Amino acid sequence: MAYEVVERSSIRVETPALTLVPKRPRNVKLILNAAATRAMDDAGIKLVNLLWDKTTHRAALREASKGDQNAFSLSIHPNKRQSTVAATAFYEQIGWNSPKRVTVEATWNATTRMLEATIPQEYLAKKKLEALRRA
Repeated sequence: MAYEVVERSSIRVETPALTLVPKRPRNVKLILNAAATRAMDDAGIKLVNLLWDKTTHRAALREASKGDQNAFSLSIHPNKRQSTVAATAFYEQIGWNSPKRVTVEATWNATTRMLEATIPQEYLAKKKLEALRRA
């Protein structure tokens, strides 16, 4: 009898990533993968500011203080394989316009306590890009 190797259906992810989902009325969120969730959880981060650099198309989630009116709650799933942040205002500000989920590699900076990622320009609304360039 010949044995076959059983392939794993999941592996431990070591590279942080951020997933942006299509805009839907009640499901507008940013999803952090397991590695990004571990970094935020290990740092004890519960609230974040969503940051956007319109010139470089870079987004960041930075630790926020409890009284910050611009803070968003980081919802960590009990199994710690993912976490989410409500992103309606963020999507509107950047002009997010993708019909599908898009996952981008992210970088955790322990010094600044920020998760940073570059958002591909092709998923940003052209009208929004033109307005951002004029500003």
